[in-house]
Amino acid sequence: MTFDLSRQCNRAATPLNIISKKELAKLLHVNERTIHRMVKDKRLPEPMRTVSGNNGGWLLTTILEWLKRQKGH
Repeated sequence: MTFDLSRQCNRAATPLNIISKKELAKLLHVNERTIHRMVKDKRLPEPMRTVSGNNGGWLLTTILEWLKRQKGH
């Protein structure tokens, strides 16, 4: 996979740098269903959860670290 992090990460996703499933899918050039499968198959870190248990998104730093590890493989 090729990632264009310079375009996607020059902005703060939110004040806490949390990115949504939609934003992550765009970053990885896949659809949201693929993100769901990647998490289910443990190929992608688990998202943070809200108090009610819903997907709260990913910390940008978590995704950047994950991407660095992927490049090493």
